[in-house]
Amino acid sequence: MASTKSTKSAAELPIGDWQARVALDVDGKPFARYVSTDGAVHKRLPRKIKQLATRSQLRALDKRLTDIKSAQLEARKRLEQTYRNGREWALADWQDRYQKQPLMRRMTERLIWELHHPTKSAKLALGTAPELTGLDGNPVPISDDDYRIRLWHPANTAANVASQWRRALLEKEIRQPLWQAWRPVYSLTDPEKRTALYSNRFAGLLLSQPVFVRVLRNRGWELKSRMKWDDDPSQKLAKPARLMLPSCGLIAEYWGRGAGSFQTGHEYGAPNFEYFATSQIRFYNTSEDSAAGAVSVPLSEVPLRAFCEAMFDIELATGLSVTGLDQHWSDPGLNVDLPLKNIDIVAGQLDNSVDRLSPGELGKIRIELLKWLIPRLAIAEKLELHGHNLKVRGKWHDYEIHTGNAAVRIVGLNRHLCIVTGGNSGLASTVTLPFAGDDILAILLSKAHMLADENTIKDPSILAQLPKPK
Repeated sequence: MASTKSTKSAAELPIGDWQARVALDVDGKPFARYVSTDGAVHKRLPRKIKQLATRSQLRALDKRLTDIKSAQLEARKRLEQTYRNGREWALADWQDRYQKQPLMRRMTERLIWELHHPTKSAKLALGTAPELTGLDGNPVPISDDDYRIRLWHPANTAANVASQWRRALLEKEIRQPLWQAWRPVYSLTDPEKRTALYSNRFAGLLLSQPVFVRVLRNRGWELKSRMKWDDDPSQKLAKPARLMLPSCGLIAEYWGRGAGSFQTGHEYGAPNFEYFATSQIRFYNTSEDSAAGAVSVPLSEVPLRAFCEAMFDIELATGLSVTGLDQHWSDPGLNVDLPLKNIDIVAGQLDNSVDRLSPGELGKIRIELLKWLIPRLAIAEKLELHGHNLKVRGKWHDYEIHTGNAAVRIVGLNRHLCIVTGGNSGLASTVTLPFAGDDILAILLSKAHMLADENTIKDPSILAQLPKPK
């Protein structure tokens, strides 16, 4: 019979002499249930009914499910872009766009909204009007149409407010469709206050360039892969990765250069560098061009939300793509555009001690989440948070997994352990995670489950790195 988690039917399509009913589950994911001629609802389509269905009917159902997923993906991107473009709505327009649209409603009812009024204090509320609710679960009254509404960002309120919302979402087992209550807030560090015009927070790293480029492009950044001719010593540095922040008239730029050997056996078909060697992060006014010698905006003058959005994207990208440390990097100061010689990386000599890096804000957020998550896992007795690492007690060794980049170190042997994983743990699926889209968390959980029973590992590349205890 149909799941109790389904919502009202989004559509019905013929499948043979049955009907396929398309609906959304509690997380907004589309699925199909099948209605027989006697009105009974089935989770699966019997083979004999499927054989009666025409090819066009089956294609139409697949297309409907695919179209819904694509529309939801685009909607999530548009919502997240409001953090960069400052989009907000009059209450009536917002209700038309979100409350009355089934696909959008299922997504936005799991998000926190900020309501503003010209004569009243601002309010935070979860859900879709008129069922907006506060932290206590009680309805938030909206008495007139003078309210304007926007997607709430944790940088807009005190840290304890965001923490309270996170606890409330965990208690209610609400899974947000994007990073919101768990979105990290980045404050200026003492080194950033000293450098003033730029940040070295994510400098001195060697990133897998294909992964780095793909992640930042998916996050809305403009950048191209560094190629053989970009870093010719006679030329200036190639243009940095750039993020438009139109709500405050700024552009964030992440500087760096190509490193390592040239790769040609990939989809681009050009001599791209294997690595991207990172350097400074700067902010410029949109009316100025860094390539023309414009002076970057002081970090202290960058609006907090804009600063957070740029840093959040960069930490996501570097966490997923970091492979080593750039031992040749030093702070170029204000001369970041000086020609730099390519970094030669000898095979087998990459400094991969990324498990020693200090945790970023995302790592700290994951630590907070893991404190809640660990007791709910089947391997809970083998796990312990140790500083910014998740410690795993295996049968052969103990391991520490970095919460910022999921790098693994074998405790005792003090040795880095390279594990390539697809990033889908599939082992915490019974636990309601509070937000979608954290690939590092999925990789971390996958590695933890693998290492808790490392005697069952079959991958020879991993076993070669794991000496069995005598």
